[in-house]
Amino acid sequence: MTRSITRRDDPYPSSREPQKMTAVLGYALIDVMIKSDPEAQGLLGMVESPLERVWLSVWYPMRRRDVIVEPQKQVGPYRVDFLIEDQLVVEIDGYLYHRASRDQLIRDYKRDRYFSARGYTVMRFSGYEVWDDPWQCAHEVDTYVKDLEEARAALSPASQADTVRALRSRQRELEAEDKPHATLE
Repeated sequence: MTRSITRRDDPYPSSREPQKMTAVLGYALIDVMIKSDPEAQGLLGMVESPLERVWLSVWYPMRRRDVIVEPQKQVGPYRVDFLIEDQLVVEIDGYLYHRASRDQLIRDYKRDRYFSARGYTVMRFSGYEVWDDPWQCAHEVDTYVKDLEEARAALSPASQADTVRALRSRQRELEAEDKPHATLE
């Protein structure tokens, strides 16, 4: 009797072996997304790897409609997997490209420092994370984007202008109460 031996550290099962359910569901989501949303179809056409496609197919339906995502965006000397809201860099590190060699780690750290020094936040996911649970990865990004939007709303000029208008209106009300009322003589 012969048994097949599978390397435990291989993150991508071969086509002859059963895939993890999450990866299979990810590919099913991609198919549904492509057929149902022309904008999603365009975005998926811009990504370069199956991992990016799986992550995007899970995250895209959960995001708010007005959130801007740009796949394969050039930011300075680097091209990022996804730039979200001009502030969040999402990198998905595939196994074959990012084998955690010393040189690759140094390049990734330099990239992250470049983005950080310019005000970007970097969320980096391993291929293992995306294959095992793309929903968790997407949820982490979605949570960050929601927090970012709340912080922006609290500090946005429109929000500040609304606050100033409300304060001025209240000030006029208080001034009107302080004025002596005209009396008929």
